[in-house]
Amino acid sequence: MTDTTDAAPIWDIPQIEAYFATDFPQVARGRSLYVTEDVTTQLSRVRLKYDARNLRPGGTIQGPALMALADIGAYVVLLGAFGEAATGAVTTSLQMDFLRKPAPGDVLATTELVKPGKTLSVCHVRIAGAEDGELLAVCSCTYALPRQR
Repeated sequence: MTDTTDAAPIWDIPQIEAYFATDFPQVARGRSLYVTEDVTTQLSRVRLKYDARNLRPGGTIQGPALMALADIGAYVVLLGAFGEAATGAVTTSLQMDFLRKPAPGDVLATTELVKPGKTLSVCHVRIAGAEDGELLAVCSCTYALPRQR
């Protein structure tokens, strides 16, 4: 694994999008509600575009959509930090605290890679409304990285 500093990513957005298009078409740009806006070796920003299918009764964005956003944000920062070495990474823990009900609209997840590791990496995710920046949820996500041969 490579030492991570807040620098140009190992994989940039076009490389991540190409990988998603072949291996995760459900999150590939143009086909998905999830759009990677920025990535470095320590940070990512992923947008959940508004779609009425993500609303639950009461007009708020449903929790599973926010949890998916957090998980995708964490995976994107790992791809930025480790490139191909992270493609086999899997979520081992995702703990989410919902702070307030999100109003309908786009939502942004800003993810920080707080502990890059050879076997486990930990990310912290902050989810906020795209328009007002109001903090909606926080998440801690741990990924297991595949063993390097």
